[in-house]
Amino acid sequence: MTAREWLNRAGVGRLSPRDRRAIRLGLLVLLPALLWVGVVRPWRRSLDETRDRLETERGLLARERALIAAAATLPDALRKAGADAEATRSRMIDGIDPALAEEKLTVELERLAAESRVLLQEMRGVEPPRTAAVTPGLQPIRLAVRGQSDMNGVTAFLQRVEEHRLLLRIHELSIQPVIERPANNQRGRSQDPPAPAVPTGVLEFAVIVEAYAAPASISERVASEEAGT
Repeated sequence: MTAREWLNRAGVGRLSPRDRRAIRLGLLVLLPALLWVGVVRPWRRSLDETRDRLETERGLLARERALIAAAATLPDALRKAGADAEATRSRMIDGIDPALAEEKLTVELERLAAESRVLLQEMRGVEPPRTAAVTPGLQPIRLAVRGQSDMNGVTAFLQRVEEHRLLLRIHELSIQPVIERPANNQRGRSQDPPAPAVPTGVLEFAVIVEAYAAPASISERVASEEAGT
């Protein structure tokens, strides 16, 4: 069947020349849109997807080449990373539960106080504030410490805490002098002005010392708790 016969059957052949021109004009306008929707846009989408896959494959290839090039240095890098991790872990308290870690921290602070000629009056565990940032995998151990000594003793104690092999942090430090007010020994003269305060040279300090439990200790504690359940 020829195109003319098909048009005649469709009734187009009976249309006037003006209607035929209108139909041809409509086809000329509609054909580019059909080509865009049916051909060009799918082709461009496929081209973009191919480019994305190509970039991904290039990135994977570059990383594989970098690993191959660094293969000879990987054992040394792993040993160095392990040594760094062990050095960091050695600065943390090793304890399978918070109570044991707190006891170890107490022993260390008592030793530092004895070396600094500091009289410890109180040490008790305190919870971290709710607004404190928590590092995943680490459990902070905090002790509130109160004691007395002279300026040299307090300074030496705080310096030893900061330079300790363990990772210790100082929070909320307060220092005030200890004042003695002599008693008035003259009887019957209650209206006399009180005796002036006399500085003793002793300082009273309060500080919160924070340490951290080692990640391995926490994992061992969790494993033991799961085994118990």
